[in-house]
Amino acid sequence: PAYKKDSQVNGLDVMTYFWDERDGAAFCGWWFGPKVGGDQVWAYHPGKDIMTPPKSGWKVPYDGPVDASFAISKVAPGAAQQQEAWGQQQQQGYGQQQGYQQQQQQQQQ
Repeated sequence: PAYKKDSQVNGLDVMTYFWDERDGAAFCGWWFGPKVGGDQVWAYHPGKDIMTPPKSGWKVPYDGPVDASFAISKVAPGAAQQQEAWGQQQQQGYGQQQGYQQQQQQQQQ
């Protein structure tokens, strides 16, 4: 499965997608990037048995540690414009990080 944010960010599409084991077990899991299967990716979750994007446990950047402040949630179509949770998250040296219906856990408290 793949999901796409309704609008672009900094001129890029924001995709969340599952990648199977076709390129090896180390690449299997959920990814964030501007293109499904592309070389540019922003975040990774190794969940292989999850049919929808996981809410937490994402590695940001994709080869870094789990970022406990990075969380996502499903938003009804059309509601994304009303959500301030689409806020941008800066990662040192990696530019703007956007997520599929991204919410920082601090905003949920």
